[in-house]
Amino acid sequence: MDRAAQHDIVVDLLGKSLNTLPSSIDPKTLRPVSSTTETINPRTCRSFLMGICPYEQLKGTKDGMGPCPGQHNEKDRLIFQIKLEENKDEDFENIRKIKEEHNRLIKKVIGDADWRIERDQLRDEGGDGTWELVRDEVDALLEAGDLEGVLKLGVILSDIKSGNKQKMQMCQDCGAMISTLDNDRRLADHYIGRLHMAYVRMRKYLATLQ
Repeated sequence: MDRAAQHDIVVDLLGKSLNTLPSSIDPKTLRPVSSTTETINPRTCRSFLMGICPYEQLKGTKDGMGPCPGQHNEKDRLIFQIKLEENKDEDFENIRKIKEEHNRLIKKVIGDADWRIERDQLRDEGGDGTWELVRDEVDALLEAGDLEGVLKLGVILSDIKSGNKQKMQMCQDCGAMISTLDNDRRLADHYIGRLHMAYVRMRKYLATLQ
């Protein structure tokens, strides 16, 4: 629905009361008259403004980072998006700083994940074995409260302990241990899971910076 159609609907609903809209709202576009004088709270999460906060993405997973130290303010995000669209010279420096702060955080989160993946691969190659890697992941899942994930890996641990061969591989996106012997449903559960999708989103964003 285009802007004109939205305006007509609002006019039909509000009639003359449309004239009582706040002065900061343009009755024709139903958007703030200008974002130039609007300021963004310095405490608002820069990654939230950009639409992908790692704290929010990884919440409730074994890689959870705890509560976001910044505020998630929808009004600030709207103001920021308008500033991006308006692309005014006076907003350029602030927008650049917000993007840089967000990019640093995303790079750090992905860098930490890649370091853990490389470390665990070296451990496995060095002879510590799959048992320790899977057990460590179970401990992390328990700490995060992901009981469903614990149960899935518990089956793998049981098979390893009983001597059954499991061909394990590490997901290169999120670092989770998965079995190539799992059925399609279990593999699909992993690839659409919250942890995996969070890292996929962040990696896709990071790829746009290259």
